Amino acid sequence: MPSQADEPARLVLYDGACGVCQRSIQWILAADARGLFHFAPLQGSTAAAVRTRHPELPSDLDSIVYVDRSAGTERIHVRGDALFRIAGELGGRWGWIGLLRVLPRRLTDFLYRAFARNRHRVSRALGQCSLPSVAAQARFLP
Repeated sequence: MPSQADEPARLVLYDGACGVCQRSIQWILAADARGLFHFAPLQGSTAAAVRTRHPELPSDLDSIVYVDRSAGTERIHVRGDALFRIAGELGGRWGWIGLLRVLPRRLTDFLYRAFARNRHRVSRALGQCSLPSVAAQARFLP
């Protein structure tokens, strides 16, 4: 199991069995010109290590988790809050999405969960994802 010291400053945990989640990761990869983010499936050992440190994390697989250690302390963001913070970090044309984190969390979590319940149906409609480049593959953890 990877140790906290081995983890990057910005880590995105996602459902590795979800096509929508995989497409979201591809979107982040394409928008992340600075190479800030690394990725790991919620089903893997990296996510297990994070869950050990943060037992309050949801155990269901309908959540994206953003682990931000860029300021020296580990902060965990889930669901819509994770997406808003990731977009804010991406900046540029995506930075405005980060401003949505001022919306009530109860509302954004409700909307996130409603979409998450149907994500596998949406995944089937989207088809297969392309494989990341060799350079991008280096940003994926187990």
